[in-house]
Amino acid sequence: MDLSVIQEKIAAIEQTRQEIKVLNDMLKDSLTNDTTYQALEEEAKQFNDKRKQARETVTNQPHVQEIQMQIKDQKEKLKDLQELLSHYLLEYYNETKSNEVADHEGKARKVVINARLGSKKEE
Repeated sequence: MDLSVIQEKIAAIEQTRQEIKVLNDMLKDSLTNDTTYQALEEEAKQFNDKRKQARETVTNQPHVQEIQMQIKDQKEKLKDLQELLSHYLLEYYNETKSNEVADHEGKARKVVINARLGSKKEE
């Protein structure tokens, strides 16, 4: 693959992001200048404040806090398991060059390799 093709795509992505930003600003300005929309926004804000207070009342109960801790623990466990699986799948792919693996039920699952471009390196 020619490096210039990659550089062109990076430039196109940056240009498209800039265009999206300009369009989003235009949309935001249109909504800000609409009085009907602004009135409904204020009503929604008041409703959301009431909903937030009700949620806090429920989530301050001890049994609900215990459930939240269990959820947090399970999410951490899931993240760790996913990271391990990703590592094992990369090793498996590098060893076998196969992009398919059988799961615990014997069903074929596709191995998806994902590469992303990181942030700009400051010079």
